[in-house]
Amino acid sequence: MASQSITTDPSLDITECDREPIHVPGSIQPHGLLLIADASQVVVAGAGDLEARLSAAWLGASLSSLIGQDAEALLARAGSGSATGRPVETGSARFDVTLHRAGDLILVELEPVSAEPKQ
Repeated sequence: MASQSITTDPSLDITECDREPIHVPGSIQPHGLLLIADASQVVVAGAGDLEARLSAAWLGASLSSLIGQDAEALLARAGSGSATGRPVETGSARFDVTLHRAGDLILVELEPVSAEPKQ
């Protein structure tokens, strides 16, 4: 596979990009999934096509059972930052896992593993 070179235009000013509002607040990227669990690790909310891509019985399920690893242990190792777990494999997809705390809630972002390795 040939290596691609990306050329940027130094005259472009992208300093304002980080301050642009998200055009659809409260949404996630269509290819991703989001799980929200309470302090007892019970999934209380989510976003994305969870039924088709993860589990038909995701709501009310144990977070650790859905992602196949101990969410609390991952977060404990991460301290106050984000934690990355092992990829989650379903029958039709494989997802990278990132966990965060938001107050008393645990947020789990699931993003499909790309076919191309990250460089």
